[in-house]
Amino acid sequence: MCKLSVIIPVYNTDSVLGRCVESVLGQDFLDFELLLIDDGSNDESGALCDAYAAKDGRVHVYHKAHRGVSPARNVGLDHASGEWVTFIDSDDFVESGYFDLPYSGETDLYVRNWCYANGQVGERFEPQIVDEQHYWSFMQAMMHTFAFRTGCSFFFKRTLIENNGIRFDERFHLGEDSLFVLDYFRLGTTLQIVDGASYRYDRSDQWESKHVLSWLETESYLTVFIGKYDNLPVAAPSLASQIFGLFRNLIDKNERYMHKKWLGSSPVKRFIETQLPVRGCSFRLKYWVKEMCRR
Repeated sequence: MCKLSVIIPVYNTDSVLGRCVESVLGQDFLDFELLLIDDGSNDESGALCDAYAAKDGRVHVYHKAHRGVSPARNVGLDHASGEWVTFIDSDDFVESGYFDLPYSGETDLYVRNWCYANGQVGERFEPQIVDEQHYWSFMQAMMHTFAFRTGCSFFFKRTLIENNGIRFDERFHLGEDSLFVLDYFRLGTTLQIVDGASYRYDRSDQWESKHVLSWLETESYLTVFIGKYDNLPVAAPSLASQIFGLFRNLIDKNERYMHKKWLGSSPVKRFIETQLPVRGCSFRLKYWVKEMCRR
């Protein structure tokens, strides 16, 4: 067993894959395994993965038919042997020293800061240890942030994942990481934010422009999300607003009767009834003005 399993799903990123993998293999911390999950790439990504495995015994490659990032990450979890698990996207990379953490059994989650690939600061959290007494008040304040919605800058305790059967929901190709971290947050009690080396996030692909969702996809996701959200011991209306707002904006504009479907769906009704009242008058007014303009 190693200390850390690093899981990287790979799909058609041969132009940047080397940058990502080299940032992992070049770490001073050595007690890790690197799991490269080739998700049916049709460029040279799969061959590059095999080449790295041939050169470094810590690298393990799994080739599979293309089904998306959630199944790929789940393959990684199925084969991981580390005490801790972290995820890196193949078009991103990490700074030197990124794996240098205390790895204490008393901590359930380690968090690193992140920035954009060009070095521009994204979000920065002050280094701190959050104990059980303050865990949920901290989460309530932070769950809406990019880092805490996505989780690529997280280090998860694998026993918590495996003992509770946490996996990525393979029905969804967008927002799947938010569902995963909500499941994990609910089980944790402590976390530590460690300053220093950052996760480098590459936004050059402009992923938002690539996603247009059907109403069925949208409603299915929001139903699952609101179910997990309702199981949290605290309310985090900013998180709910972020998620509902994102999916509302990505619905296919040509979807017939989309506006009526939105306002009449169960998860949206739940959002309107429980989240809008706690966001304040200004937020509620803006929400309804936007909805009326969409008619």
